[in-house]
Amino acid sequence: CFNLLITSLRQSVYPFFPAFCESCDDCCRWDCSSTSPASKTNPLPAKYPSKASSSSPVPPPNRTGIEFAYHNLTTNERTIDNQKIRWGKGEMAAYLRTMAVNESVQEGVWKSARAKLQYPLSATIPYIPALWETSILMERFLNSPMHLIFHGLVKNVMELLHKFMIKLGRLATFERFVNKYLSEIESYRLDWLKLRELPCTNWLAEDLLGMSRIMPAVYGMFFLNYLVPSIYSEAGRSLQQTLNALHRLSSLLNSRDQGEPHQPSHSKGYYRYSSLQDLKDKYAQGHSLSCFKLNIGPPDLVWMAFGRAHQIMNIIPASIGNQPQQESCGFTFFQYELQEHKQIQQKRTNLEQHISCHGFLFPLVTQPLDQFNHLFATVFSDWDVLKDNGSKGESLLSLGLYDV
Repeated sequence: CFNLLITSLRQSVYPFFPAFCESCDDCCRWDCSSTSPASKTNPLPAKYPSKASSSSPVPPPNRTGIEFAYHNLTTNERTIDNQKIRWGKGEMAAYLRTMAVNESVQEGVWKSARAKLQYPLSATIPYIPALWETSILMERFLNSPMHLIFHGLVKNVMELLHKFMIKLGRLATFERFVNKYLSEIESYRLDWLKLRELPCTNWLAEDLLGMSRIMPAVYGMFFLNYLVPSIYSEAGRSLQQTLNALHRLSSLLNSRDQGEPHQPSHSKGYYRYSSLQDLKDKYAQGHSLSCFKLNIGPPDLVWMAFGRAHQIMNIIPASIGNQPQQESCGFTFFQYELQEHKQIQQKRTNLEQHISCHGFLFPLVTQPLDQFNHLFATVFSDWDVLKDNGSKGESLLSLGLYDV
């Protein structure tokens, strides 16, 4: 149904919900007694209701199911053997959750139903969001990537990883370890890579977006630095696969179409270090590094800027060294070497005209910290990464993480 709706949206200025989506056999149809195969391949929530009032509205074809739920929260009807049909809050939540009705709307339905049961003759509390009552067709509103991917998948996977770390008694230690890298990235104030420190409280979609770009590198440090007991090794491997698959999904959904040139549009896409010495110190100590690629010169170089903030800017290239690469959660880490003898001084406006995309180098940090080998994973503002063959391209699934 979703693919058909997408096709409709792309082919029509005024898209419509395809009629055949209304009667397909792949959905549960939310009628509490469905025999659809979908209810077997995708098990329903534990408290999903199995009964409904005979006077209920027609089972909803889409997200208007709050009326169906409200009716069954307030019904006094009983079964033939005198059992109550009325739903509880848990049944309502399980039912509405399958329709992607968020918790705030669920809470409004619940409060309105309780008020009606307590004061049947008084005015009811409105429980249908005002937007849903307008003439705008709800079928035209696909859930936005901000909620489906970042507030949805990315945040849920982070919570899953944190629960795993809590199980091992390592969450607080990991947060202290990784926050110094996250806070440094935050201090760069890059438009395309915004982050905050852990824990993930009050994060905005842009923070989760930033995390999704480097998530395998950030959480990969946990699996590199903390021993996972053998009884949890399978779960740990599954989480690493999840990190890799999620980054692959995010890259596919957000990257440009093949052949379409990337035009950096960020007002601040890179960070300028205060001096060459400042840059060299951060490189030697294993800090995260802001960089960019130019559409002139050798294509395998990344460039970093330094010097005081004025119109003349100094840049220095970094190239891949000879040390063997290493992989973590699908990210390939290469050794980078600064090439001081190739630094360039130019007007900032002239140089920025030749920036093809912005990038970021995230270090492969293992304890003890004094053994840093200058290995970095490379991510770019167009969602590409530096792949295991040294070329820039879309993130790929890691063969090493899967039994293939």
